[in-house]
Amino acid sequence: MQTTIKISPAVRERLGAYAAAHGLTLGQAVDALLNDDEQRRFWANVKRQIPDDDYRREANASVEPGGVEDYMVRFEEGAR
Repeated sequence: MQTTIKISPAVRERLGAYAAAHGLTLGQAVDALLNDDEQRRFWANVKRQIPDDDYRREANASVEPGGVEDYMVRFEEGAR
């Protein structure tokens, strides 16, 4: 199903230039741009959930004297 959307001539020109540069139709260009935006937002969200180095150092020091690494080694050895 196709539909018509109203966009300014400037946006139409920019979209047309993008589509031509990438060998896409206008619809494919819109789809590609939306997919790119979704991926950027997804990875930005993932990045926000990854602890930074300061958090890791603090967590490592607070778990126990040997740190998280020693704890994980002992935990994994006990799981075998």
